[in-house]
Amino acid sequence: MMGSPQERQLLVRERTLARLDQLLIAARASPFTTGERVAQPPAVRALQRRVRQVSERWSPRWTTKQAADADESVRVDCDHVVPVIVLVERLLLGDEVEPVLQQSVLCLLTHDEHRRCGLEVAFRKKQRDLYLRMLDCPLDELTDLGWERYRRVNIQWFPKERPR
Repeated sequence: MMGSPQERQLLVRERTLARLDQLLIAARASPFTTGERVAQPPAVRALQRRVRQVSERWSPRWTTKQAADADESVRVDCDHVVPVIVLVERLLLGDEVEPVLQQSVLCLLTHDEHRRCGLEVAFRKKQRDLYLRMLDCPLDELTDLGWERYRRVNIQWFPKERPR
């Protein structure tokens, strides 16, 4: 018997977390680097891809007004409020998988907002102080520091489910 949908969902979640734990063990055993934008070993890149995939499925979604109001001709990006590289580096530095994933939040914003405001990968250079704080802060403060990236460039956000 297959079990209830909730039981199947729990089994998938447990398997996903177990796979992430396996990838993390391999990544921690590799010659990884944190705090700098350098080419990472294959084990770290594999962990990063999987963290991105899982967080895109499990994380709550927020949006900006421009993205919510955009018509189909406007490119809308999905940004990790706490960048994936920060999530991965926190894992490499010793945090556990599930608590780190609980800090993941996604925000839909227009491509113009994403690039114009420096929220893309270059934030490690453009907002280096914030990036380094994200690596060292208590884990329960990580999401708020992610939103600080948005506050610094005056982008407002709200839950994606907000009625119009």
